[in-house]
Amino acid sequence: QQLPSLVEQSDSDSMALRLSIPENAPEDITYCVMQSETLGDWVEIARKEGNGAWSGQATVTEQSTDGMQEVVVENTDLSTEPSRAFMKLEVLMN
Repeated sequence: QQLPSLVEQSDSDSMALRLSIPENAPEDITYCVMQSETLGDWVEIARKEGNGAWSGQATVTEQSTDGMQEVVVENTDLSTEPSRAFMKLEVLMN
């Protein structure tokens, strides 16, 4: 496993969060990807509950490898330059 990392998408000038999660996540776990331009007001851009599908405004790509899912959450709807956007992952236990 690896920690989530922020990556700049060179083909679209947007920011993305790359993370690795279990392919079969526990049903009581919720993953929330949040974005902020100021570190003060966070907006949820993607959510996954248990083994359900990702939802939200972000584009999510997944690739399964050895029981893990490599996930890239990309928000192309930025009102500022990518260097001014912040992203974080919240993992909630329901």
